[in-house]
Order: sequence, then structure tokens, then C-alpha cells
Amino acid sequence: MNDEREIGRIIFVDSFRVMAEIDKDIKSLTKSFYTGVHPVAQINSYIVIPVGSQEIVAIVTKVTMTEETKEISTKTSITLPESKRLLYATMIGRIENEEYYQGITSFPSLSNPVWSVSPKELDIIFDKTGSFRKDENKSYYISVGESASFPGYEIKIDPDALFSKHLAVLGNTGSGKSCTIASLIQAILFYKDKEVKNAHFVILDTNSEYKRAFEGKNGKKMGNYLYIGSDNLKIPYWFMNFDDFVHLFDPKEGVQMPVLGTALSLAKKSAAGGTKQSIPLSLMKLSLDKITTELQSDKEEWKIRQEVSNKCDSILGLINEKKESLKDSIKLEYLESIEKAVTELKRSIPADKYKGIDDTAKNKFLENYESINHFLSELVPRELEELIDVNIPSYFKKKDFLKTYFEDAMKLQEQSYSRISEYCATLKVRINRFFSNDQYKFIFEDFENHPWALATFLRYTLGMFEKAKYNPNGNPSGIPSPGIPPYLKKEDIEDKEKYHELFTNHQVVIIDLNLLASEILENITALLGRLILEFLQRVAKHNKDLRGKFPVVLVLEEAHNYIPEKTKGDNESASKIVFERIAREGRKFGLSLVVASQRPSELSRTVLAQCNSFIVHRIQNPEDQEYIRKIVPSVNEDILRQLPALAQQTALIFGDCVRSPALLKIRQAEPYPRGDDPKFFAHWIGEQKPEEPPFEEVCKKWEGD
Repeated sequence: MNDEREIGRIIFVDSFRVMAEIDKDIKSLTKSFYTGVHPVAQINSYIVIPVGSQEIVAIVTKVTMTEETKEISTKTSITLPESKRLLYATMIGRIENEEYYQGITSFPSLSNPVWSVSPKELDIIFDKTGSFRKDENKSYYISVGESASFPGYEIKIDPDALFSKHLAVLGNTGSGKSCTIASLIQAILFYKDKEVKNAHFVILDTNSEYKRAFEGKNGKKMGNYLYIGSDNLKIPYWFMNFDDFVHLFDPKEGVQMPVLGTALSLAKKSAAGGTKQSIPLSLMKLSLDKITTELQSDKEEWKIRQEVSNKCDSILGLINEKKESLKDSIKLEYLESIEKAVTELKRSIPADKYKGIDDTAKNKFLENYESINHFLSELVPRELEELIDVNIPSYFKKKDFLKTYFEDAMKLQEQSYSRISEYCATLKVRINRFFSNDQYKFIFEDFENHPWALATFLRYTLGMFEKAKYNPNGNPSGIPSPGIPPYLKKEDIEDKEKYHELFTNHQVVIIDLNLLASEILENITALLGRLILEFLQRVAKHNKDLRGKFPVVLVLEEAHNYIPEKTKGDNESASKIVFERIAREGRKFGLSLVVASQRPSELSRTVLAQCNSFIVHRIQNPEDQEYIRKIVPSVNEDILRQLPALAQQTALIFGDCVRSPALLKIRQAEPYPRGDDPKFFAHWIGEQKPEEPPFEEVCKKWEGD
């Protein structure tokens, strides 16, 4: 019976490829058997190679014909050409005891028979009866489309394998990547056997495509999705850590970076209840220390006088400016003692540069210094050592940052750098540009502090708003609400229907980043990714039993725009650092990536290398084709040669998520994302109703009104 299925014999074997000579009797691409008509030697069809108790399954990747001469000896010797058809296939798995397994454990021998695949074997390979089985390590049950080579056979994925080890969706623009991602999420949300109600998908949508895909029909949203558009995307600046500020403000190392770090620490400490008096007292102590160092140095006399004079002026100016605010922290008699000692020293400095400082005043100052310094050391904590950690997402006032804390930070650093204002001038300009430009208002608005600010934001971002601490009617103890959190719109709170819709749990959260300036896109995506990762890490630290119990899928659309392999300038991309970290560590805490890109060769190699599942659409750029072949398992190399010719809505799927590599016809997303190609000619000839853009309204909003 199996002899009837034989279509050829093996003539070449390597580590994962075989070559077979097709029987000369077979002239077409199909062969009729008692079980029906089977494909033979068609690209992407399967062949079966019996080896002992196993059946090796291979996918056909190439078919060719060669000619060889055959001599016929007669009275007149002649030579006739004879054709030979060859089939190349990649071994992808095996069937044992009527179960299909990925990978091969044994190899065929030369002259081994090759069979066409039977309907029964196809049922086994595609697991036609597959369904959710929680007791199995791997279970393929979510249908994402059907085989393009075997119509009627569904391609099923294992969602745990797909998301726990990251997924890459690659392909040229217009090849169907966003439709594939939308279709995949829809297939999971509407899995036939189970009601999915605790999924968590966060989509960073850089092209404003996904909202339509989850609007649903008849007013019922898919997954009760939450759309965060440009009008209600608010990310308070104080959520950034020091690296975020550094990547955004680009301070130069040496002077600017320490000043920025000190300014952020002072700002956060002051907002957290730190005493403002400690800053001038610290400056006083630093200046006093500098004076004593200069008085006892062996420098030229005029240099000593110059430095001492400057520090005396600095201390006297601080006392005069801060005397009123310091009276609660320091006794007036101590201030007067410091002022008197410094004033006497200042008077002893002659105008004539060739004369020295009066020894009497110098010695008297040094005598007073010991008691003054002891007092200041007791009163003032080691300010520069005990500043708040700048990485803590704690509130501070933006309006006071440059005029107060940045200036104080420069004064503290001035002890080491005499031209501090000159060095920091360009940094102040850059910071002020971000603070004052309406383009960045969504992050640098004058937000007021709000209780549970970070927790509320994370609930909002992750779609878990049902139990949010915010309550517009006051909390259970009767204390009134402190106001609307900065990321919510007042009209959404006051509208009962919108309020109910907002304060519930959402399985899909779409964050629309389409209107973000390109120079800040990397910083915002990095901030969102880092906050989610660190939150999940802290949840696991808070309760080790919760580790990985809140799985989140982060979808990165057009990822090459903010996770580049090569960066401009010396600074590495902030988002590249964050998402490479997520790619390496996220799985342990339940954070998975779906990386979509039309230019994989420009995407971080580390991120792609951590992806164990791939859905690859048409790719025509030779660099991108070669890049993909380098990062995927070599067993799929031959299969990838067809990438330039793939039709729209078809893709190659391979990796841990599927039972075997396959050419997939993607399940139609319904509704589908807003990625339609514009109908140019239909518009030009009037077949489509012409739409005039609202120029004035758009430009008015653009101009900041």
C-alpha cells in the first residue's frame, strides 16, 4: 500500500536537507492514490521519509531537472539525452506513534524511499483535533490562518510558546504586518473553547492603525479596549530616571552631568520634605573649607587673596540672602559669628596685590573656623552624599527646577569648577527648550502632584483601572478626592457613560504615538517599556508567588524607528537599552515582546536574536533578506528563499510557536487595522467622493492654540 505512495528515492543527505530523484513515471505535480489526489514536488508541500519506526517529515523547497546522456549500443552507436527530476527538501520533524514532533533524531540513508504525504499524516502534522490542554507543556490550539499549500488545514499556535519567548513579525510596508498582529490578538480574544477575560496587550502604535481593529461591531469593543490618543497621552516628567533625563537633555560628561544629577536630587528632596535651609548651609561649609585650604596653601599670594576674597563674598551673600529663611535652623548668634569672622578676613585683604593678608586676621579666622566648622558639620548632613536617589519616580516642581535647584546645583559644583555657569549654559538652553515647547507638553506640563500617581498611571497603561485608588466622589473614609489624575480628561470623568467605560479592566490598551516628535519617540517608548518591566520586577520582589502571574504582551509597531541597531552619535539609544533588557529578562517576569518591522536590518540584533517565533511576510530588500537568514535557525534558510515572492496576507511562520514551519494564509482580521492603501486614481477621476482636509482646524491645533 505504501509502495503506491512512493514518489522517488533519496540520493543526497546532509545535516537538515535531502535530495531525492523523482520517479520517471510521475509527470505531473499531483498523483492519484486510493486516498485521493496528493501533491507531488510542489514548493511548500510535504514529503514523508520512512526510517525505521519513524516517518521523517520534510518540506519541499526546490525542484529541478537535469539531463544526462545514455548510450545505446546497436550496430550504429548513438547517444540519447535522458532527463532526471530532482526534489530538494528540508527535514523539519518526525511522526512517531501517530504523534508529530519538531526536529529529527535519525537520518535517512541513500536510496531510502520517499512518500507523498497522506491525509492521515496531514491530520497528525496539523493536529486537526488540537485544543487547549493545560496539563501539557506544549499545546497548539489557537488558529491563526490556514496552510497555503494544504487548503482546509488550520495553522495553530501555542500562545505560551509564542509570547513567552517573543515574536517577530517582519515584512515590507503593505505586506500585512499590522493585520497579522490584529488577527492574532483577535483570535486569542475569541478562542472558541474558553472565554478570554484576563489578557493584557499593550500596543505602542506609531501609525494610528490599531484603533479600528478593536472597535468591534454594534458598539461592543473587542477586549473592551482602551485607546490612549494624543489628546490624553500624559506622562509626568518625574517618572523618568536619571538615564532618561540624560538621554533626553544630553548633558556633557565632566561638568554638566553632575550638575544635572545634583539638581534632580535637590528638587526631589525638597518636594519630599527636605529642608531648603540645608542647601545654603552646605554651600557655606564648602566655602569655609575652601578658604582654610587656600589660607594654608603655598600658592602665590595674589592667587590666595583672589580665591579667599571670592569665597568671602559668596558666604556673606548667602547670609544676607538667606538670613530670614535660616533663622529656624540656625541660631542668630552662630550666623553672626560666621559673618563676623568672614568680614574681618575680607577686610584684611589689601587692594595692593603685592601685599599679603593680615596675619592677625588670618590667624583669628582659623581659630574661629574650628568651632564654626564643628557646628556646621553637626547641623548640616552630608548634603552631597545624602541626596535622594534620582532614579526614584518621586514628584518635583518643574517651574522651580532651573531657577532654583539647577542654580543651587551649580553653586555646589562651583567649588570644583570656577567657570560653572559658562560650562552649563548650553545644558540650560536644552532643558528650557523641552520645558517651554508645546510639542513636549504631554510630558513637561506643570502637573500637580497626585496621590498614587505612579500606580494610577500604570493601571491606566496596563488596562487595570477597575480598582484604581482614584475616586471622584471621595474615598471610603469621606476624604474628598485630590483632583483628577493628570492622564485623564475631565470630560471623561464627568460623563457617566465614559466614566464607567474607563474605570473598568481592558484587555487591549492602544497607546497612539503617531504625533510624537521623532527626537522624543525613543525616550517615550523607553520610559513606557522600563516602567512596565520594573513594575513587574518589583511585584515579584514584593511577593515571589506573584512572579510571572500577570503576563503582559508589549506590541512594538515599526520597532526599527526606536530600537535601532546603529545609533547616531556617541550616545546609545535609550529605547534600545531598555528593550534589549526586556528581550533578555522580560520572560522571567511575564513581559513579552511582539516586534514588528519593515526594515529588520536596521533593528537591534539583540532583540531579534531573542525572538524564538517568526511570522515573515514579503521582503524584497536583499539586505533585509540576508539579515533574516542570519538570525533564524539554519534549518529554515531554504524556506526563506521565497520571501520576495510572497503574496499579500500570506507569510512564513516558524519557530517554537508552531508544530512545523509553514506557508500561512493569515486569518482575516475583522475589523482590520487602518492601514489601507490610498486609492489615488479613483480619487482623481471622482469615483471616490473628494474630501477636503480641514486646513484651518488642523493648523490651529498644530500651532498650539
